[in-house]
Amino acid sequence: MSSCKLQDLSVSDSYIRKEADIVVTATVLGFIVQRVNKNQKCQFDWETPSPKSMEEYRKIDEYQKKNENKYREIDPKSKEEYEQEFLPNLQRFLEVLRAMSIVIEEYGELKDGQLSSWITTEDDKLKDGQSPSWREGAVVIGIPLESKQEEKDKLKKLAQGDPGLEETELGIALGELVSRQPKEMGAKSGRGAYTGMLLAKNRGEQRRQIIQSTHRVIVGGQGYEYPIWTPGSAYENWGMMGKWKVESSGQFSKTKEIADGCGPMPESRKELTTNERIGYLHGMSMAIGACRELSQDQYYPVEMAVGTETTKMASCFACATYMYAAGYEPSSIHLGRAESWVAPSKGLRSAELADLIKSQGGSNQGEKLRGLMYVGETQKKEVSQWRQDIGTYIKKGVSILYEMSKKSGIALGYVEPLVNLKAVIEKAQETENVSSEIFLDALTVHEKDWIRIERVLDVQIGRLTIGG
Repeated sequence: MSSCKLQDLSVSDSYIRKEADIVVTATVLGFIVQRVNKNQKCQFDWETPSPKSMEEYRKIDEYQKKNENKYREIDPKSKEEYEQEFLPNLQRFLEVLRAMSIVIEEYGELKDGQLSSWITTEDDKLKDGQSPSWREGAVVIGIPLESKQEEKDKLKKLAQGDPGLEETELGIALGELVSRQPKEMGAKSGRGAYTGMLLAKNRGEQRRQIIQSTHRVIVGGQGYEYPIWTPGSAYENWGMMGKWKVESSGQFSKTKEIADGCGPMPESRKELTTNERIGYLHGMSMAIGACRELSQDQYYPVEMAVGTETTKMASCFACATYMYAAGYEPSSIHLGRAESWVAPSKGLRSAELADLIKSQGGSNQGEKLRGLMYVGETQKKEVSQWRQDIGTYIKKGVSILYEMSKKSGIALGYVEPLVNLKAVIEKAQETENVSSEIFLDALTVHEKDWIRIERVLDVQIGRLTIGG
């Protein structure tokens, strides 16, 4: 994190993980307070199991019925293991939401001074939910904040798989085509393969609906406006999905690189410099840019999970913060991983072989990379608003956690990184820019956000330690 720059270079991996946990937890808490104070509903959804997991559940259940409740030895996981993984984790997630509710009511300084009444009524402002199930052509939708409730309800039904909206039938048909023939339609289908699209309100606008899949980019270096953080030169290609694993001990370990849905990197960019790292520009961010450039009145920005490796039908928290800054409410938000997410800022460069242009002849001979679509100047206003929002969220969240720490309300080992973060923000001349870059730094330490919050608040099922 940028706050790590104040520490000795020998700072441990586990300390870095704690910094990332603190940063993300503070941002989530501040985000909730902002939604509540603006009288906007705030819901975090539990991720529906992937089709692959559901198929395993089905096979195990069928085998049980035929073999007197015995389990197949050839199964990679027994039913007990699935239950031990899914149900307790759901309970842990719900306890995290409960803990945040208590924390915010006690320390959040809400405008009306109360949150508890909002989590016990049908008109909840902070609640849990279930993200829609994956299906071919399913999408996450950016719903304009100024929309009437009837329009919001219609679009959420569409995201949940209701195809009964006449004005969007063409968009659904196109979506199914992209999901079934991603390569032919110019979309990716591996891990993290979300494709940004526009859902036209007018049936005649199909030609403009496909925008771009999640794009792997280089963050930092020449052209990027702010200094970036990496753990050091030993951690090559920091930020790449599947490259570095954070162990339970907090240590970083190199893993066998897995496909991230973005294909190989250009030969000339396989090893980044120490002031560069990998980031991921999500399809939704680019769809918002396209929507702004073409016509916000004619389109809704949407994001489709293509293939079977990525099946979450909800926006990650980081993407949700950008959507709100741009004037959209996500149809669903999860608190899972936002692995190296980046805002569509000026200075990002492609890190994908597919974008390589081979120049021929003369002084231009060599390799060049195409520019990214709907990034930089196209969304300058939205990115600026996002940076301001993140600055507000982190400042508020840090204030909440600092007050908690006075009563031993956060887990052991988190007070020092919290105090360091508070000092960095207070000393910063451009608080919103420093805060937003620290947030992006934290997202490169890959972990589910609700687990980060669980660690910071020391949430344990059946026992809340909040407030001492």
